[in-house]
Amino acid sequence: RGNRLSVTRTWAAIVLGYLGGMARPIGVLLAIPGAIEGLRHARHDGWSRSAIAKAAVVAASPAAGLATFLVYSRVRYDSWTLPYTQQTAKSGRGAIMGNPLGILQRVWSHDPRHHGHEVALMAAILIVCFAALLVVVARRLPISYLAWTLLSFFLAIGSKYFTSLPRYM
Repeated sequence: RGNRLSVTRTWAAIVLGYLGGMARPIGVLLAIPGAIEGLRHARHDGWSRSAIAKAAVVAASPAAGLATFLVYSRVRYDSWTLPYTQQTAKSGRGAIMGNPLGILQRVWSHDPRHHGHEVALMAAILIVCFAALLVVVARRLPISYLAWTLLSFFLAIGSKYFTSLPRYM
């Protein structure tokens, strides 16, 4: 029974990692916790070949999902990089990772929508609250959760006008 449950969980991790990689350009970040958990299980199983192979497949499944999505993007829109160029366009995130302090300053003083103070204040409150929650994640959850949460947190606070905060946090 235990072995069957392990096989079911492995397949679930592979399928869900693959779908997560296809879902969004940052879905590939799921490879990080997949690799960490896979290595933990491989260590527990005495570094057997099958355990290492399972860890590698679980960790690679989000990248395979992303590759599938990029192939679709190439076939449908004639561009492998369209999901990323859309994200980094001036009308999108503006960059893969912006300076959060510079973004706060720009939102506060140069917001073309004329509600910059409120947005900057709310973003600062959210950033501080979620930074505090990182400590909770670090203390209560496995390291794989913390690794994924840290990456998501830094990507969220680096978006132009903090438009990624609600989605990433």
